[in-house]
Amino acid sequence: MSHRLPQSPARRQVNRLGPLRVALIYCAAALAWIVVSDLAADELFHESLNVQLFKGAAFVGITAAVLYGLLRANERRADDLMLRLRESAENSRDGFWQWDLKRDVITVTPGGDRDLGWEAAKTIASKAGWGDVVHPDDWPVVEAALEPVVAGRRREFMVDHRVHAIDGGWIWYRVRGQVTETDRDGGPSVVSGTYTNVDGLKRRELALQRSNRALDSIVAVNRAGLAAHDRDSLLEGVCRALASAEDYVLVWVGVAEEGGEKRVRAIASSGTASDFLRQVRIEWGRGPYGDGPTGRALRKGAPEVVDDARVVDHCQPWREDLARYEIRSTIAIPFNDGDRKCVLHIDSREAEAFSMDEATAYQALAQDLARALGVFSTRESYEQRLAQALRGTVAALAVTVEKRDPYTGGHQNRVGELAVEIAQEMDVSPHLIEGIRLGAAMHDIGKIGVPVEILTKPGKLDEGEMALVRRHPDIGYDIVKEIDFGWPVAEIVRQHHERVDGSGYPQGLKADAIALEARIVAVADVIESMATHRPYRPALPLSVVEEELRKGRGVRYDADVVDAALRVLRHATLEPKIGQSILADAS
Repeated sequence: MSHRLPQSPARRQVNRLGPLRVALIYCAAALAWIVVSDLAADELFHESLNVQLFKGAAFVGITAAVLYGLLRANERRADDLMLRLRESAENSRDGFWQWDLKRDVITVTPGGDRDLGWEAAKTIASKAGWGDVVHPDDWPVVEAALEPVVAGRRREFMVDHRVHAIDGGWIWYRVRGQVTETDRDGGPSVVSGTYTNVDGLKRRELALQRSNRALDSIVAVNRAGLAAHDRDSLLEGVCRALASAEDYVLVWVGVAEEGGEKRVRAIASSGTASDFLRQVRIEWGRGPYGDGPTGRALRKGAPEVVDDARVVDHCQPWREDLARYEIRSTIAIPFNDGDRKCVLHIDSREAEAFSMDEATAYQALAQDLARALGVFSTRESYEQRLAQALRGTVAALAVTVEKRDPYTGGHQNRVGELAVEIAQEMDVSPHLIEGIRLGAAMHDIGKIGVPVEILTKPGKLDEGEMALVRRHPDIGYDIVKEIDFGWPVAEIVRQHHERVDGSGYPQGLKADAIALEARIVAVADVIESMATHRPYRPALPLSVVEEELRKGRGVRYDADVVDAALRVLRHATLEPKIGQSILADAS
């Protein structure tokens, strides 16, 4: 296929005639004019015909020679210019193209052949041939740019896309085009334009975008770290922060388990492809399930990057799942959490999503994560010792109260166990459950201010005695309100006798004005009180307790708490595991 550069009409006309033929035609026309004009002059003015013809012929000859010389020199300059232009086009990384829309024929100059390693003109001969060499992710973008031009709604377009090179890589080109010829109806018939190698520019641009993305991710991770209150919230916060990037479909942290299979267990994750982790088996030992980026990173102790999981052999065991969850590229960064080997895994829907700069940034982030986990481990160890001491202090206070009332010994502890079971049944967070445990364990601490003879009175209390008993929530609140437990323990102590219809005491609070923790402890307190022995009555049957809960559901007691308590009691009847003394007394 020829790749001559376009020529102007005047230039094509000169090429068809040639300088010599132009000069000869000029001579013939000039001589004819001289003969005719001299004959006319001889008739009119009687001048010598021979003299006139000689002078005219001499003038024509001289001017013809000058004309031939000028035309020949101009032809040599034009040929030289065309040669240089042709050489420049052939050696350039850019070129020209033309698309005959009616015949679907594309003509391309060979400007990109040197970079691509194949002859563009022989491959890109039609629109289908163009599509065959464009990156699959970019072709929809190209078609979207061409459609309004082909449809006649626009005159020009510009689009950037990748073209495959013979070495298997991809090179970015910027293609510009405009309608250069139209048909009889004014519709486009020929589109012409240029293509320019912009690979270096695009790669620098993408590297800058990815560096900015990594920087934004690190800032988001730092914010998550500041908001975290324990190891689990730190890991989940880091995963959420990283997964907020537009192209990241899955971010997860895994821990390398010791043992025969050497499994990698996910301990935190976030992203639209989180279900991927439930579908796949990932290991870090030698073998097909340990030869992926996760296993390699953990074994080498260095980041592992996969540019396109669709074409990498060691991703074969997960290829179908990777395609289903749109995971194209991934980076796995190992780090140590104390004695445990861990990995931070980031998956993107884009191929070649992770540059070296990003890999370096995320490696530093993983090390920061390891240090933060170490800080939380130290803090949690201290907090565990502090919490243990606090629980010991609370238990000592509870024992002090219960020693004044031997008939209710162990009551607060049993209420605490039952309240925790109810809270777990309601899917209350572990953090709140710990506060419920503490509040329940000392909910009656205010009874330290009630005379012993009233607490141990075997008969029914009169109004004055009941008024003294009903003061114990406020007394307990005054005792603990200045202590910062980290949970609303003082409110639990004060509100555990409140009822959702406002019939409780000491404040007569209603519904959501009562803390959830207090509503849970209130129901647990009722169950334990009814189902255990008292000085003034024996333990009531469990059926009576359940009937009281049903009658008071949504009236005196929170409906959701009652539902959870009934389920707990039903489970405990079949599998005694909580408040065994309660069930024993109630049977």
